[in-house]
Amino acid sequence: MIGVAVAKLDLKKILKNFGVIPENTNFGIKTNVVRSLLDSNDVDIPVPNRRKISKSKLGKMISDGTYYLSCWMTMA
Repeated sequence: MIGVAVAKLDLKKILKNFGVIPENTNFGIKTNVVRSLLDSNDVDIPVPNRRKISKSKLGKMISDGTYYLSCWMTMA
């Protein structure tokens, strides 16, 4: 599983402008874009695990497999 957070709402701005606290607001990008980004940065994608694993091992795998990337697209 790959999760990609591509944006975050500004809580204060939304609260000020709309008077509500946003909940369950998610943004995503297409799988082929993620794959292209991982391939171009030489990030290996392991084969899927089909065996049961403990929650603690899963948590460690998630932590170890978390990459923080920043992409500032500009008009060229």
